[in-house]
Amino acid sequence: MPTLKLFNIYHSFLIKKWYLFVYIVLLFSAVIIAAATISHFSQREDGIEIAVVDRDQTTETKLILSAVQDNDSLSEKISLVKMTGPQAEKELKNRKIAGFISFEKGMTQAFYRNGQLPITVHTYDQTSLSSIVINQLTDSVYSRLMLSEAGILTYGQLHQTATQDELIVMMTELLFTGLDRMAAFDIQEVKTIQTSDYIVVSLYWIALYLFFISLVTLLRMNEDRAMKQRLQSYHFALEKLMIVRHSLALFYTLLFAILSFSTILVATDMPFENYNIPYIIRATGYYLALIYTVHIMSEIIAVRFVKLIIAGAVLLFSGALIPIIYLRHLLGNPIDELFFTQLYHALLELVTANYISDFTPSFYWQIVSVLVVTILLIVWRYRR
Repeated sequence: MPTLKLFNIYHSFLIKKWYLFVYIVLLFSAVIIAAATISHFSQREDGIEIAVVDRDQTTETKLILSAVQDNDSLSEKISLVKMTGPQAEKELKNRKIAGFISFEKGMTQAFYRNGQLPITVHTYDQTSLSSIVINQLTDSVYSRLMLSEAGILTYGQLHQTATQDELIVMMTELLFTGLDRMAAFDIQEVKTIQTSDYIVVSLYWIALYLFFISLVTLLRMNEDRAMKQRLQSYHFALEKLMIVRHSLALFYTLLFAILSFSTILVATDMPFENYNIPYIIRATGYYLALIYTVHIMSEIIAVRFVKLIIAGAVLLFSGALIPIIYLRHLLGNPIDELFFTQLYHALLELVTANYISDFTPSFYWQIVSVLVVTILLIVWRYRR
């Protein structure tokens, strides 16, 4: 049977079952609209407040605290405040701060002696998302301080005749520059994303996947057991039906993606700029093409466990259900290399921050591997 005729048959079935098709469209559209509406009317979240405690009380640590208090550019949602040790412990116990960073006694001497900065991080627990963010922030500040302190040591060794005032002025400039992520010492910016925006992007990601699966299931309803038994006597007939079924589902999922993303832009106040539309098309195109390919591969293999792995990769390990920062804390950095993880991260950064993420070489290698395996499976079924 010609492929075009198969498309017409499936399309006629959709028209015949129009009420089911409309139900699927309305169901997923309602989810997207509800999430976008909540995001639009939700208030901006309060930022994370972190205390800094100076137990060393040296000239260097006082300069660091001065730079920290005068510099609020670490993140638009994260602020650092100076506190005493007992005050920080009390505030942390009452959960008025997310945690505190302690410059331990002897920190400056330890640096001059062995080049280390003993900085301790205190959080309410070790597994919450805010605790992970605080530890990453500490790594960022630590890296900047190490650069600044290394510059101070170098200056002191090269300019041994410098006066105390000249040394203090130079130390102040280095510390302020080192803690300013907009200046030359740009080590790491701590980024935070509005929770409601994260939920909207996650629901968009999940809705596209479930919409595609629902359409494939709906189209499969047109294939009764008797027809399948008759088609088994024709060469490559069942495989051709599978490809046509997935292709038609992909087409309607693409239309749904355009409709739902347009709704998100209209109903939310995300800072997305229209000049990034080509990159959104690229990310969404990659995503839908990968869903299409891996599900054809899973249907050819016909093993339920493979479908569960695919669903886990799309929904769980991408970061759509659990923030990737938490998954990275549990599973390590290799999870960042998964192609669905990179795609979701690129989509999230693009929609919420207009940031264009570059894909790693492993991303393209994984795509090529999936395509090669799928093509080989199709050729194998064709020659069987």
